Amino acid sequence: MTDFISIENNNLRARINPRNGQLVSLSLDELEFFHNGGSPTWDGQGWGNSEIVAYPVFGPVNNYSVRVQGQRFILDQHGISRNTAAIPFIPQERSESVFSLVQTYHGKMVPNCKFKPGNNHPEQLNWLPYEFQKKFRLENGLLVCELTVKNTSEIEMPYILGWHPAFRVLGDVSDGVFLDDNGNRLATLDQVIIASNSPPQDALSITGTSIVTYKNLGTGLGVRVSSADYDNSVMLWSPSITAGMFCIEHSTQFPIFKRQDYFADGVKCEKLYPGDKKTYVITVQPLK
Repeated sequence: MTDFISIENNNLRARINPRNGQLVSLSLDELEFFHNGGSPTWDGQGWGNSEIVAYPVFGPVNNYSVRVQGQRFILDQHGISRNTAAIPFIPQERSESVFSLVQTYHGKMVPNCKFKPGNNHPEQLNWLPYEFQKKFRLENGLLVCELTVKNTSEIEMPYILGWHPAFRVLGDVSDGVFLDDNGNRLATLDQVIIASNSPPQDALSITGTSIVTYKNLGTGLGVRVSSADYDNSVMLWSPSITAGMFCIEHSTQFPIFKRQDYFADGVKCEKLYPGDKKTYVITVQPLK
């Protein structure tokens, strides 16, 4: 049985699963807003995670291969950080309202969590050495998620970074809508489900905003997800009408589809010199 790590601030509470480093619960006044796919008690509906860090790529990788300064690396969808069974997030800091974990990767081959016999995904992945801190903080009715990546390799590191949290529908699927910060409708949840089952993107891309509010018109419940540190765009995803969950995904850039070289010259991406680090912040506000 997993002992969850709980943090609280007034009537806002979060729980983290230390085995995979995932935030598995976010509740306000004991009302749950987060999908519990990353919890051992997950019942099998929807996505099998609650949230993942997408790093050093966001989205699919053509031929599962990228090159950096002549070196070849094997990566799968959303990168290597999600492989927490092989690269665990280790608890670091804890207080009543703050909890942080650190993932340290030394550049060795690690098992790919997306591999299954016969599915053609690579069995193992590798990347440049890095250190990654994930910090959750509760304050003023908000969950603040800070992601800090540090380049511990000896060469300049290109990367794309995304956070992929999952939320409950909080009512009937047909009543779910996504709004910009001015209250203008961006999409319905039904439209997101259709787009999520339509290749090649398998998600709905929203441009021109980094602030998205989900609201269920039937119950009046929702979440507002915001960041000033990522690209001025988000991706919305929900696998099915029966999944009971959806994702609002911020990333430093949209996925790159069908490129032979993910980090080719001229391709927009983040970069860190050896020893440098950078922090990205996203806030989540439950709405009642």
